[in-house]
Amino acid sequence: MNSSCSARGLIAMLLSYSSIFAVVLFLSSSEISAQDIIPKFGKEHRSLKISGGLRLMTDLYAYSGIDPRRDPFQFRAQARLNLNAFGVNAPFTFNFSEGNQTFNLPSYTFTGISPTYKIATVHLGDRSMLLSKYTLGNITFRGAGLELRPGKFYVAGMYGRLRRAVAEDLDARQSLDASYKRMGYGVKAGYQGEKSKLTLILFGAKDDETSIENPVNIPLTPNANVVASVQGYQQITKKINANIEWAHSLFNRDTRAIALTEQMGFGKTYGGLFTPNASFQAGDAFNTKVSYFGKNFGLNLGYERISRGFRTLGAIFFNNDLENTTAGFTKSFLDNKLSLAINAGVERTNLDEFVAEKTARIIGSANVNYIPSVNWNYAFQYSNFQNSTKLRATNNLELFVDSVFLAQVTQSSSFTATHMMGAKGDEGSLTGLISFQNANSIIEDEISQTQTSNFWYGSLMYRSARKENFSWGASLSANQSTFDDISTSYITPSFLVDRSFFKERLIANAQLSANYVSQEIANTLLLNFGLGATYEINDDNAISFSSNIIQQFGNKDVLKGFFESYINLTYAYKFKKEAFKKKETESL
Repeated sequence: MNSSCSARGLIAMLLSYSSIFAVVLFLSSSEISAQDIIPKFGKEHRSLKISGGLRLMTDLYAYSGIDPRRDPFQFRAQARLNLNAFGVNAPFTFNFSEGNQTFNLPSYTFTGISPTYKIATVHLGDRSMLLSKYTLGNITFRGAGLELRPGKFYVAGMYGRLRRAVAEDLDARQSLDASYKRMGYGVKAGYQGEKSKLTLILFGAKDDETSIENPVNIPLTPNANVVASVQGYQQITKKINANIEWAHSLFNRDTRAIALTEQMGFGKTYGGLFTPNASFQAGDAFNTKVSYFGKNFGLNLGYERISRGFRTLGAIFFNNDLENTTAGFTKSFLDNKLSLAINAGVERTNLDEFVAEKTARIIGSANVNYIPSVNWNYAFQYSNFQNSTKLRATNNLELFVDSVFLAQVTQSSSFTATHMMGAKGDEGSLTGLISFQNANSIIEDEISQTQTSNFWYGSLMYRSARKENFSWGASLSANQSTFDDISTSYITPSFLVDRSFFKERLIANAQLSANYVSQEIANTLLLNFGLGATYEINDDNAISFSSNIIQQFGNKDVLKGFFESYINLTYAYKFKKEAFKKKETESL
């Protein structure tokens, strides 16, 4: 039997016993008398409390002059529920969407519950857990998890599906990357005292090579991965502390490759948990930070090194082959009116000189916030640290563009100035914003050096004070985006109003914006009119309506005119009830 399967089986068995124990505990508690409940669980747990909410959403879509960008009818549902009884707190979530036929998107259902009683928390269904940055990085999985906190100790484990199987669809209008079904497991155990912390982590994941057929358009291979990590924290003095983490990764790029037959040590097999093959690679990640906290200021020194061979399948995307050496400084000035946070250093790549190109660059981030008076606020942000994010293909919020892509942001900056106008409690506001972002697309977990994008955005917005249940606002924004060497510019004036009726039970709003779009191939004008309303039937029930009508006026065949309408109807129900309450008796 494969030893990795044995490890997963052991974890699954542990989680199963924990779940059974939690269920038996709850059921047995509900059958005993009130006299027995209160001594065991305390008088504060005499009632079953239920709270939560439900949202039912319907989307309608109509169009002419273009191919559809939505289905004509879609239905979605969201539910959240929290049960609290006998000391057991159990939050429950549910999300559902029917299939999208236009873009060949599948339906989905995400359901999960995380009951907690004293030191134990059980995760069932679609949940997320954070083991560490280098192992399982808080991504969603479908399965089971357990967390125990006995005193100063912490024990956690999970097992489930990290990624569903997605077959390649050559007829799809929207490109969806094919992927194998990926199963994963993780365990974490540690001790946390007042001044010290030590944690051990083991994470593993493997793709099911039989879950899909081999894609035609992309060179997709099934992966396998095991990562071990050690975390530590130590408070050296009252003002100085240190954090450290080391992780070692074992990775097979293709589980179908021939297994290596030579004898290997513990560092390449983890005692039989991992079997290297011809596609094997190993790597290390190391991160440490020392911080000093003085009066109204702080200092820190950081060092991170990730080798080329390090990989984890517990994150959406992960950088490797880099070394960062940084120093940080934070301080407040002018009676806390001015706050400054700076982090800067040097980043090096190609650490093992595997390729000819080698880079070294200055990296840093700065956040400045200045509040000279109650009427003014200035904020500035800059960073060229690499981070992964989802970006819109069009960065104009007025346009209904749902295309997003995962990108590696390499540089971003923004400046915001806000002026409050009017007497206190009756202020209007004027806000100016300018921002820039540069990014590289991420394709098949690899950074593309050819697909780069730049986003410039600026806006000036005024929002009036609310008087007699009425307010209005106006804005002017400009945006330029460059993606795959295609440059697009937008200038967007907009105007909005909102008004409440029936003692603010009904809130209605309307918005009109004009988008002047300029591209190399043609220019066009796009009008967007929106109308919406929310009516609170009572404290627990509400219905809302929103609609947007888009009309484009084209001047060439490549940007011909079209019409679209989007309508959304939503019913929302929220509640907070005590289902039953135990009465005190003389025997208590």
